[in-house]
Amino acid sequence: MDLIEVISLAKYFGEVKALDDVNFEVREGESFGLVGESGSGKTTLGRIILRLIGASDGGVVYEGGFSRKDYQVVFQNPYTSLDPRMKIKEILEEPLRIHGLKKDIAGILSSVELDPSYVDKYPHELSGGERQRIGIARAISVEPRFLLLDEPVSSLDMTIQAEILKLIKRIKKELGLTLMIIAHDISVIRCMCDRVGVLRGGDLLEVGEVKSVLTAPQHSYTKLLIESVPRLFDQVKIAGG
Repeated sequence: MDLIEVISLAKYFGEVKALDDVNFEVREGESFGLVGESGSGKTTLGRIILRLIGASDGGVVYEGGFSRKDYQVVFQNPYTSLDPRMKIKEILEEPLRIHGLKKDIAGILSSVELDPSYVDKYPHELSGGERQRIGIARAISVEPRFLLLDEPVSSLDMTIQAEILKLIKRIKKELGLTLMIIAHDISVIRCMCDRVGVLRGGDLLEVGEVKSVLTAPQHSYTKLLIESVPRLFDQVKIAGG
């Protein structure tokens, strides 16, 4: 079953084309990747799916309709997405309060492999990997159906990248989430995703099963991206298969 269907989606900022006639679906329970270099339109597409900005043309259809609770996001830079004035406890309590939920904060921290003592810390007291774990914890605390991860490990060093990707794999399996992972590094897509769409200059060049796209790419641009693979695959595949 398709959880999300993107239909003839276009987005223009003045005369600048960000996306042009983009079509694909995200199947419930899968991990779908979007890959492309900076400026390809990946983040713009993600923001439209999350209804943070509107489309210029076309649209997105959601199975069962859209709700903010069901469609959550983890941003690229956890430092800028976490309020530096708030303690971790307050950061995690905020979405629960907005959606009328009550949960044990210590249990939420445990789900991302952090100790309950983190409740009294501020974001600046945490490492980059720990801050990203808090971003993930905040997103999954409201029990969403869909989680968009926008370059979730690009700001982290290699060892921490592998740890965070293993965590995401485990959480997806335990919670039965549907994931969309945005990345410029196709090795992240290789180790995390079932299917992938390749974007360049706002155009969706090809969509397919990750294995098929990586072994028999249909577009020359995809072939260029594949030249940088693999980096993380062998470290991450042990978690979740």
